[in-house]
Amino acid sequence: MGALVRQIDWAKTSLGPIRDWPASLRIAVTMALDSPLPTIVLWGTELIQIYNDAYRPLLGLRHPVAFGQRTQDCWPEVWHFNTLIYNRVLSTGECVHLEDQEYVIVPSGISETRYFTITYSPTRDESGSVCGVYIVATETTRRVLAERENITLLKATRFAADQLQQMFDHAPSFMALLKGPEHIFDIMNAAFMRLFPRYDVLGKSVRQAIPQFERQGLVKLLDQVYLSGKPFLAYEMPVYLQETLDGPGNQRYLDFVLQPIRNADGHVSAIFVDGSDTTEQHHARLELRRLNQKLTDKVDGLEEAQTELHLSRSTLRKLIDHQESIKEDERKRIARDIHDDLGAVLTGIKANVSVSIDRSLRAGQPEDLLLMEAVEQADTAIETVRRVIAELRPSVLDQLGVWAALEWYAGQIEERTDLQCRCSISTGAAAINLDPERSTMLFRVVQEALTNVVRHAAASHVKISVGYHKHTLSIEIKDDGKGIDAQQLLDGESWGILGMHERTRHFGGELNISGEPGVGTTVVLRLPLGPISLV
Repeated sequence: MGALVRQIDWAKTSLGPIRDWPASLRIAVTMALDSPLPTIVLWGTELIQIYNDAYRPLLGLRHPVAFGQRTQDCWPEVWHFNTLIYNRVLSTGECVHLEDQEYVIVPSGISETRYFTITYSPTRDESGSVCGVYIVATETTRRVLAERENITLLKATRFAADQLQQMFDHAPSFMALLKGPEHIFDIMNAAFMRLFPRYDVLGKSVRQAIPQFERQGLVKLLDQVYLSGKPFLAYEMPVYLQETLDGPGNQRYLDFVLQPIRNADGHVSAIFVDGSDTTEQHHARLELRRLNQKLTDKVDGLEEAQTELHLSRSTLRKLIDHQESIKEDERKRIARDIHDDLGAVLTGIKANVSVSIDRSLRAGQPEDLLLMEAVEQADTAIETVRRVIAELRPSVLDQLGVWAALEWYAGQIEERTDLQCRCSISTGAAAINLDPERSTMLFRVVQEALTNVVRHAAASHVKISVGYHKHTLSIEIKDDGKGIDAQQLLDGESWGILGMHERTRHFGGELNISGEPGVGTTVVLRLPLGPISLV
């Protein structure tokens, strides 16, 4: 801009030739031209403009005409506002400082709303009189807009978080988040507190808040999940619950999952607990078993009892089938609700925070580590939701069929455990298109068999083989573990094995389980099929 100062014929302006400029004007212009900040000097009664290179982008197409021009002619759209400030500075000699002041300007022919932090300082001549205004103007438009957008996104994020909290609070299953290696109660929903209505647990460790859990081995179970990073699923686990720390209690049966939660570094930082009280279902099953045994005892020597037993068994199997159908429908509903509600909210939170990070970076602001960590925690929560949904009801079973579901589940076993799991499906079997009921039965039997292998077999390899021959479908699950013994097969308390038999018999199939200590266990399911439908 120094060259432009020398080129202009200042004699045609109210400032006069440069050689006649007072020292105070020369000093002010020199300071402005040397400043790294957008700076402009307004001098004389007409407030003639002299500005530096940093100020030039603010003028747009008005440069270079604006250099040496009256400021009123250069900025007519804001003169009504600026003239008040200029008059104040010129008349009182006071400085005026404005933070993030909004201006509607037309630097390039289009009206724009922009924001500036501006300082207006008086410039004095040799006698001390105010002869001009020294202005430093820094544009803050991008920062102001980014901050406003951040506020909007923050409100949206808080709203989404409130919705998530409401869903958590009103969920039918009991839920709690236990933080750290001491398993500190961080949040619990209403269903969880109904199990312990007179306990003060918030902010306390499980050992401290519910000491009977340590006596029952549940704290040790939490420790194992925290250290291993592997989830634990329990079905109808007996748990003794007391109304108060020293009060009476009762035996309950709970279905629950202990899901480890990892932080941004990949380390387990908390455990998410989700479950249901299945005490009534457990007692109903015991009652069904008692009735079944009672009817079985009457069979010997009683022809009428045989007919009664047949009818009762049919009724019991219908009840069991109905119960299994209800459980499958409930798994589907819970999985769908978690996917549609919780999954959508988490994805929305991640998107909002990501947009906020992106806009902050484009505004030249440093990275917000809390927002970056929030995105990583949202990813972790979304992945946890996916795993829980898959455990409840694998979507692949409904979308691609039982054969794809078995191959998928074998992959899940390999991914989550040290067990090598292989699934082989013959061409003949793969061509069979089973109905949804039989598909669900086959998947659940294989799932229960693999669960037993993971929990009890101490195996390193397991193979699933599916074949079809002479209108009969066969599935073999064979492991190289310690092998099941005869007493375990005869043990009527093995609800998992009993359930496998009941599911298979309902569709006219048979289930055989054999084992040899030190060699392994083999489970074989055979299911006769009538006319089949090919894929």
